[in-house]
Amino acid sequence: MLSIVRPTSPPGDTPAPPAGPDGAPGATRSDAPLVALGAGVGAASAPLGPIAEPFEALGLSARATGRLFFTVAGRPRSCTASVVNAASPYGTSVVITAGHCLLSDGSDGPRTPAANIIFVPGYRVGAEPYGRYLAQAAQVTSGWAAGLDWSNDVGFVRLASQGLVNAQDAVGSYGMVFGAPAALGRVDLLGYPSAPPFDGSAARICRGAVSGAAGPADPADAGSQPLPCEMTAGYSGGPGLATPALPGVLADPAELPANSGAAGSYIVGVGSHDYRQGTVYLAPLGEQALAALRQVSS
Repeated sequence: MLSIVRPTSPPGDTPAPPAGPDGAPGATRSDAPLVALGAGVGAASAPLGPIAEPFEALGLSARATGRLFFTVAGRPRSCTASVVNAASPYGTSVVITAGHCLLSDGSDGPRTPAANIIFVPGYRVGAEPYGRYLAQAAQVTSGWAAGLDWSNDVGFVRLASQGLVNAQDAVGSYGMVFGAPAALGRVDLLGYPSAPPFDGSAARICRGAVSGAAGPADPADAGSQPLPCEMTAGYSGGPGLATPALPGVLADPAELPANSGAAGSYIVGVGSHDYRQGTVYLAPLGEQALAALRQVSS
């Protein structure tokens, strides 16, 4: 199954090449809260592998990725989320994140859905340049809801508009590739790590590669995709960005939203979990993710 959704630009944005420096397999991922609300979701140990670099570029990724703040059983948490191109009713918009950000994995108590969900696109050092958007509904994949399937650790949130403005119109949206091949080549991962040595104040980026070859064994025994990188809590749900050489994927810079500094404007997976030094795992977008998107968008 291969399904492709194209990215969009906000009104008035001029498409430009998604140019950026080619980076060696390296570092960057995230997961974090709104106003320093404490530790984000995920491992809180200091990174032992390649450290994430600051993401300073302009364009789609600087706008459409942001921090997702929420509570679990009354405790403040945060992750990373991104606006995606999704048709939804009544002018609402949709963001993608990790499933465990929306329904906990039960590692610190009963499995609990997230509450009080707020998305802040382009969050940086406390600033909210595009405002904040409240959640109307959330949906995780069937595999995550029923059985903690880490290879389907994907979820979506439908956002209410700010007055007459929805998030997608304000910041643009990423495209998505569902069912992409395992060998993707360069994949950049954005996120907001919040546990030391990071503080969640700004986005960081991993520049790595997903080759499809056997990577470090995943202790979760999942069909997740390893990426050379190390991040602290807060990266979960961050977009894995690429421009796969597939029919229907826009490659002409004249048709793409301006997105300097990232490998592409298509999300092929989201930051999920990390158990090994220098390796994080992406949950790829597959049939279950596509079904969850359709459910939350209806």
